[in-house]
Amino acid sequence: MKNEFYVKRLINGRGYGAGIELDASFEDGTGIDLHFENNISSNWHPSISFGVHYFHEHFTRNRHHKLRVNVLDLSAHAVDTSHSLVAYVTIKCLSEIAYLNTDIVVLNEEGEIIFQH
Repeated sequence: MKNEFYVKRLINGRGYGAGIELDASFEDGTGIDLHFENNISSNWHPSISFGVHYFHEHFTRNRHHKLRVNVLDLSAHAVDTSHSLVAYVTIKCLSEIAYLNTDIVVLNEEGEIIFQH
């Protein structure tokens, strides 16, 4: 299933902006199959990979699912985008695809990105 997730916020005078488009599916089995389209800068691969693995770890608790993810597009800005923000939008996008209403990652009112256990 394809989905896009974008965040564009101004918190305490600092901009936070990033967006991602993913095509993801869940199958019987275990593990992760992650693919990046050629237009995705390799600079962002580790951040996206962390987000995918973090989501998979939380999603598969007490379940056995293989996660297949194709990263179709990434919107990143030189000033407003950080590696933690890219991981954040990745996790949020996957959560929407899986119809999970969960706050395993939060961008709070102080501009902190908090990863839950």
